[in-house]
Amino acid sequence: MFNLLSEKFSSIFSKLTGKACLTAENIKDALDNVKQALIQADVPYDVVQKFVDEIQQEAIGKDVLKSLKPTEQFIKIVHERLLSFLGGKKELDFSFKIPSIILIMGLQGSGKTTSIAKLAEYINKQAKKKGKKRRILCASVDYQRPAALEQLKILAEKVNIDYFESQQKDEIKAAQDIVNFYKTNSYEYLFLDTAGRLHVDDQLLGQLKEIEQKIKPQYRLLVLDSMTGQESLSVAKVFNETVGFDQVILTKMDSDTRGGAAFAFAYSLQKTITFIA
Repeated sequence: MFNLLSEKFSSIFSKLTGKACLTAENIKDALDNVKQALIQADVPYDVVQKFVDEIQQEAIGKDVLKSLKPTEQFIKIVHERLLSFLGGKKELDFSFKIPSIILIMGLQGSGKTTSIAKLAEYINKQAKKKGKKRRILCASVDYQRPAALEQLKILAEKVNIDYFESQQKDEIKAAQDIVNFYKTNSYEYLFLDTAGRLHVDDQLLGQLKEIEQKIKPQYRLLVLDSMTGQESLSVAKVFNETVGFDQVILTKMDSDTRGGAAFAFAYSLQKTITFIA
């Protein structure tokens, strides 16, 4: 997505470069092209319109048309608006406090289980730089998907973290059993994988909400499949309204997805995209 937007914007601004002055007309043409570029990147239309309106208002408010270098000033405004929509210039110092329970949520196929292994490996690599080794436990209450528990067990072995499987077959009781094991054995981190569905439904959300209330996790991470485009933003809104989450992992960004949700996410939900995968 970012390569697509970079190419589109470079083409738009190259047409403005060298102009002695900007007019309301050629600013309008440039903004129309910006709008089309964002729509092609699968950014939701209401977000695109808001973005373009803010640029237009700022350009008029700063008298860009009368400045000595109007093109550069206009490009600067677009650049600053892009940063703002993507979450600003702040750098994210990613770390989980110790001890922490991290609840992983998302729809089926979004990459929840794989993301747990990646996060655990990331934590261990960061700790190794400081000469430390973290005690990490992972477990799953995903009894909906065949072999979900086995997949997590195999991944845990690959990244050298501990795996625990509860003998309880009720998701809520199993979650409580897992947390008890985590506390009794003094682990620093617990990554708890949860069941997903092919779509958002009341049963899924109700179960997640009950688990969240019972175990009281320090962090709630939502894993979203970027290939679902604008739908991923809709899914995030439903999860946020019913269960609540703190941060997002946006997966499959190496696919042919246009990834417009990444652009709209920080603006629409005021949530941090912690990782793209």
